[in-house]
Amino acid sequence: MSEEKPTEDVEALKARIAELEAENEKLKQAIAEAMQTLSVYVEKEKEAAIKEILEKANLSEDELKQLDLAQLKLLQKGIASVKGTVKNIRSAAAGNSKDSGLTVGNLYHKE
Repeated sequence: MSEEKPTEDVEALKARIAELEAENEKLKQAIAEAMQTLSVYVEKEKEAAIKEILEKANLSEDELKQLDLAQLKLLQKGIASVKGTVKNIRSAAAGNSKDSGLTVGNLYHKE
């Protein structure tokens, strides 16, 4: 009876190894699918960012395509902050009844 016990343990261990290997394969497949989904998402985000940047700035599409998503998002943020500043300047000019336009000089030389 003592000789059968090691054989049973070995068989149980082999079965457990087979289960773990099957689970590992499923996890590898899930990771591969997740990476593919993420890659597609990043490419779509890059395309959208490039399109928006090209609409608002005078930059080369080829140069933009070489940037990664983080760089494109930073560039978008910079462009958006400049655009917001321009909006603020225009709204300040709208409140000025004496002068219909606002120049850069008006910002620095208030009467």
